[in-house]
Order: sequence, then C-alpha cells, then structure tokens
Amino acid sequence: MSLKKKVFSGLIFAVLLIVVAGFLGLLSPKSTVYRSTAALQTAISSMLNKQDPGILVKTVACPAKIVDKSPQSITCTLIAADKSSAALTVIETKKALLIAPGQNFASAALTEASLKKLIQGQVKATILGISCPQLILVHSGGSYYCTLTTQPAKPMIVINTFTNAQGAFSYKVIYK
Repeated sequence: MSLKKKVFSGLIFAVLLIVVAGFLGLLSPKSTVYRSTAALQTAISSMLNKQDPGILVKTVACPAKIVDKSPQSITCTLIAADKSSAALTVIETKKALLIAPGQNFASAALTEASLKKLIQGQVKATILGISCPQLILVHSGGSYYCTLTTQPAKPMIVINTFTNAQGAFSYKVIYK
C-alpha cells in the first residue's frame, strides 16, 4: 500500500473514531445535573410562614433549572396574597435551608398597628384601617407605601422608609 493510501486510511479511521466517540458521549463535556424546584419552593414557603405567620406567601418562584450541588445560594421571588413581591436568597446545604444573612421581613400587622398609633393624632379623621404590603423586605433606605382608610373618608397614603437594617422606620402622611 502506498504512503498516500496509508495516510488517507488513517485519517478516515481517525474521523470515524471521533464520530463514534462523540455519538457515545465520550467527548462531550460532563452533563449538568438539574433537579426539580418544587420541593425547594414548598420548603421556602413553609419556612417563612412558620417564622412569621403574618407573612402569607402565596407563591414562591425559583429558577426553572437549579444545579444539584451543595452548598449553593438560590434567589427566588416571593409573591404574597396581596400581590406584593420580594426577592429572597436562600443558602441550601446538604443538611439545611437557610435564609441568607441580612434579609428580614417586617410584619405587616405590627407595622399597621404601630402606624395607627403614631398617625392617629396627626390626621383630622378616625383611622379605620391601614393596609400595608404583606411582604416588606427590611433594608436601610428602602421604602414602601401603606393606604389609610378614614372616617370621614380622606384619601391618604403613608410612605415608610427604613432608617436601619433592624426595621426602624420614618414615615410621611400624604393626602391625595
């Protein structure tokens, strides 16, 4: 056999070997293993509702594909019954699911009760109710709106701004 035929035969054999190896998956990079997010979403919802029964998480939306590794940080979106939402990062280890440090939620019920006491003397109406978002993520400088229901009816909102990461806030009543 001539040298050209040997080289040509060798090249054909090498190409066939590469094609077969690729077909069998021997040359492809290691495939990534993903897992279902349903169990994680249920665990987050349960954990938050146990931590504060006033936090009524209706939906937890996590990334569709979560790589199966530990430990890892995962950011999900929480949606409450009143449609308020917040991002929450959890740290998942082989043994536990933890809320990442620095992420606290204010209790809407406690905030509403505090505001009612603070504001009642400032408005020339009886406060019948205050409605704040159910999901209030505490972070210094962050703000959120609450709506006042009064008698006689006067449309008012309260802008609350956190003054520190522990949940202390300042407020401003705005007449619409």
